[in-house]
This record gives sequence, structure tokens and C-alpha cells, in this order.
Amino acid sequence: HPDSVDVIIHDFSISIVNKQDSTKNKDILHPISTVIEGGTLFAILGGSGSGKTTLLNVIAGRYSSDQIHVDGNVRFGSLQKCSVGYVTQQDFLMPHLTVKETLMFAARMKVDPKTPIPVGGRFKSDSEHSTTHADRMYAYLVDTVIQDLGLKECADGLVGDSGSASQLSGNRGLSGGERRR
Repeated sequence: HPDSVDVIIHDFSISIVNKQDSTKNKDILHPISTVIEGGTLFAILGGSGSGKTTLLNVIAGRYSSDQIHVDGNVRFGSLQKCSVGYVTQQDFLMPHLTVKETLMFAARMKVDPKTPIPVGGRFKSDSEHSTTHADRMYAYLVDTVIQDLGLKECADGLVGDSGSASQLSGNRGLSGGERRR
């Protein structure tokens, strides 16, 4: 993909901070260095407790500096910092919402309402004049994501529950692959 960037990890290590006694900080990840080429598939393998999720959470900025100590650096191409997301092991989806509603909720939580709509960007709205710019922009983003991820057929369906109880009741919701997308 032309917009892909390399991820460069250099002498990167993570320790959990012990606020009472810094000599008792716990090493979570010993120094690692690697380059992940943009546009490639990359797997992080290791046993339980080896630091895989912690590494991803640190890179995604999910921890504060008073919880952990990080040495080394991670670069994204020529950028020192950028927005990072990843798919977690567990789904945190609300089963009573549709795919569209779920994506709209996520957009409203994460995207600045002043984000411009791309030139020529279309959105689905019954009355374009009665909606705000933010509403049009969120609708455009949701429609784009649904198209890009191949979720058009299930866009108005409930996300549902991935558990066996929902399958017994006949309301299975999305498949596992659809949930991940």
C-alpha cells in the first residue's frame, strides 16, 4: 500500500514501575530491535506473560509514564509518533447495536468532529441540509469503513454475541471474521 510505513523498533525495553522502591521495578520486555516493513504481515510470538500485549499497548500509547518505564524508541517511518491501533484478543462490542451503530459509536469516540470530509466524499443522509458537518463526516467515515471491510451485507444486522447462548436463540449476530473486521 502506498501509505504504508516501516515500524522501526530500536533497543526497546519495558519495566513496570514500583512507586515505593525503584530497585524493585519488574522487567517486562528485555531490549529488542527490529524493523517491520510497511505493508507486510508481522507476528509477535511468545508464551503467556512474555510481554506481547504489553508491547502493543505501549506502542499504542495505552499506558501512562507513571505505570511503566520505557527505554529505546519506536519510529513509524520518519515519524516519531503516530496513531496506532490493533485488534485485541477479546471483542468489546455491544451485541444490541448494528454494525453501522457500532462504527458510528467508535467514530464519535475517536474522531475529531471537525475532521474535513474528503473532496468528492459522499455520505448517506436523508436530509443533507439538516445535519451538521460532524454528522455528515461520521456518516461518510462509517460508510467508507463498511465498504472497505466488506461489511455491506451485514451493516444493518446486529453485532450479536459470540457466545453459544446467542446461537441457541437463533440470533447469532456476526461471524467471527466479521467481528474482527
